[in-house]
Amino acid sequence: MGSTSTRAYEYPAAGAARPHAVQEITGAAGDGSGSYEYDESGNAVSRPGQEITFNTRGKVSKVVAGAEEQSNVYDVDGNLLLRVSSSEGATLFLGDTSVSQAVGSSVVEGFRTYSGAEGKPVAQRSAKSGT
Repeated sequence: MGSTSTRAYEYPAAGAARPHAVQEITGAAGDGSGSYEYDESGNAVSRPGQEITFNTRGKVSKVVAGAEEQSNVYDVDGNLLLRVSSSEGATLFLGDTSVSQAVGSSVVEGFRTYSGAEGKPVAQRSAKSGT
């Protein structure tokens, strides 16, 4: 038979700001236990093992989880333009094309996705530098 685990959720008092936003979860380690914090817009800026930063448009601009860090840059329309991760490397998103470079690598890899009717992807072409 499976095991049973119990968690307790703590919320702000009725009538307080963000009454449905969990403040603390207690229970087994690895089950999301810990404290949660929010900014004035209601975005979760801190949760167990993560610190999250939002830009002025409410998009995630940085996530720090232990030694790993990811930063995001958006275009003027709010679409993800660049993602840089300390563990995965960098990816530039240009419409149907993405260009990536892994951490510590000099190889650049690109993907172009072709869409058919109703914008559904039908094919993808890839290329790597040095091949």
